[in-house]
Amino acid sequence: MANEQEEINFDAELESTQQEESIEEEIKSDQLNETPIESQQKYERPNLDGKDVKILSAKVFKRESNPVITSVNNPNVKYRKVNFVITYESKNKDEINDREYISGAIQFQQREGGYGQVNFWNKGAKNQSAMLWELVAKKKDKQPEKMSQKEFYDFLNSGITVKLKYVDTQWKNETYHKNLPMEIL
Repeated sequence: MANEQEEINFDAELESTQQEESIEEEIKSDQLNETPIESQQKYERPNLDGKDVKILSAKVFKRESNPVITSVNNPNVKYRKVNFVITYESKNKDEINDREYISGAIQFQQREGGYGQVNFWNKGAKNQSAMLWELVAKKKDKQPEKMSQKEFYDFLNSGITVKLKYVDTQWKNETYHKNLPMEIL
C-alpha cells in the first residue's frame, strides 16, 4: 500500500537494513465525518510560545509514498523525506496531545536501490531537524558530528522538557505556525 508508514526502530536499523512493515487498518465509511467540508472547523494549532513542555515521544516514519527527490547539486544523489513527529505532554482544546512535524529528516538512496540510515543533520543545514540535532548536541556538550542517530533519538525519547517557540514557516507559498523546541531544560 502506498500510504503505509513504518516507524523506524534505530536499534534494529543499526543491526539490519531490513524492516518489518506495520499495516494500518483500513478506515471504514462509518468512521468518516458526515459534516460538509465547508462547515467543518479548521484545526488551529495552539500558540505554545514560551511554554515548558515534556516530550512524550519522538517518532520517525518512512513513507513509501514520499517521492524520490534528486539533489539539485548532484543529479546522482537521490533521497526521500521521512516523517519526524514529536508529541508533547500538553494537550489542545480537544484533549489531544500537541504534536509537531519536524521537517528536514531524509534517507539517501543507496547504489543498490535501498535506503540508508535516517539523516537528521548535515553540517551547515538550516532545516528544523538539523536545528533540533544541534540543540541536543549542545545540551549533551558534544560537537554535532560526534553524536549518533540513535543517541539523538534516544535522548528525545528520554522524557526531556523543552521550551517552545511559536514560529512561522513557509511551505508552498503559505505561512504555517509550528511550536518548535528552542531550548532543552
